[in-house]
Amino acid sequence: MNIQNNYKQAIDEMLEELSKKIPDEHRKEPVEAYIAGGAAVHLLTEVRVSDDLDIALSHALQIPNDLSVLWFDDEGYVQTLTFDNNYNQTLGIMHHDYVDRLIPYKNIEDKFKIYVLSPIDLIISKISRFNDKDREDIKSLIEKSNIHKNELRLLASMAINECAACRPETLMVHLDLILEMFVDGI
Repeated sequence: MNIQNNYKQAIDEMLEELSKKIPDEHRKEPVEAYIAGGAAVHLLTEVRVSDDLDIALSHALQIPNDLSVLWFDDEGYVQTLTFDNNYNQTLGIMHHDYVDRLIPYKNIEDKFKIYVLSPIDLIISKISRFNDKDREDIKSLIEKSNIHKNELRLLASMAINECAACRPETLMVHLDLILEMFVDGI
């Protein structure tokens, strides 16, 4: 097993490994996927890394439970990136039009099209859990992306109102705390 030189290369290598599980007939109807979680935060901000890859796939694939890639961190230590077999996009909240804002990332052999959640949709996906790491990610996304406060307020409020299994009062408190992270009020 090769050790990748950095985190982004580890993500790319894992995507290549996933593409090997996709039959060639999918060139007619590619498997589409989007990257979420810490890996998406890294791809958008280069601020942090995650030990797993959260990815939503349009088709079911036979993915080994132990799929992982090794990579060197900035200090030269070997780290492991694992595929998160438990990731499910329904665990958090999402705006119904998130697909329209996906950012193209890679197309592997015309059978695997990979996207990254947009910064605004990544923030919305982190509203429900809202732990310390989520708050750090949200702050980084606000600082490094061109997110407009009013657009976030609107899209997040819509997503919260559409969420059937959520506690909207709690999520609105989380959203208010996020909106306070904007320095210039934009």
